[in-house]
Amino acid sequence: MTYTEKTLIGGIKFSEERVHYTITRPHSTQATINELLQHINSKQINIPFFSHIVNGDTSRTCFCVSKKDAFSISEILEISKDNNIDIITHIDVGSVTIFPHKKELALIAVIMSLMESLHLPVYSSCTSISAYIFNTQITELPTLAEQLTDIFALPENHSPFNQQFQLRQPRNVTAP
Repeated sequence: MTYTEKTLIGGIKFSEERVHYTITRPHSTQATINELLQHINSKQINIPFFSHIVNGDTSRTCFCVSKKDAFSISEILEISKDNNIDIITHIDVGSVTIFPHKKELALIAVIMSLMESLHLPVYSSCTSISAYIFNTQITELPTLAEQLTDIFALPENHSPFNQQFQLRQPRNVTAP
C-alpha cells in the first residue's frame, strides 16, 4: 500500500506474547462465562484484552492472557467445559494498540485493509474513544510496524513499539 501523505496518530504499542481464546456459545448458557471469569479471578490471572458480543441467540467472548498464564487457563477451561460451548485457542498472539489522536474511526478501515493485504489474521478487535486494539500473530509484528509507519506519522517523542520492561504485581499466596 502506498500513501502520499501520512496521517499523524498518537502512537502504536505492541503487547507481550499472549494466548487468545474465543468462546462461542448459545446465549442461554450465559452462566458459563460468569463461572469462567470467577475461576480466572480466583487464580488472579490478568485479562489485558476482553471483548464480549451477543448476536441473536449466540454470544462470543474473546480474551487474551499472558503466555505464562496459558496453562492455568487450560485447566480452567477443562473444568468449565460444557457441550454447548466451542473454544478456539490461538497461541503466539500479540495485541496491537493504535492511538488515533482525535482522528476518525475511518482509520480502522485503513488498518483492516492493510491486514488483509498482508494476509494477517485478526482474531478479535475493539475500540474506545482513545485507542483501537486488535490481536494478530506476534511473529508478524515487525513487518506490521514497518507497514504502519509507511501509513502513519508518529510523534517525535514516540516510545518503542515494544515494552522495555514489565511491571507485575505479586499474586496473593494463600496459606495452607
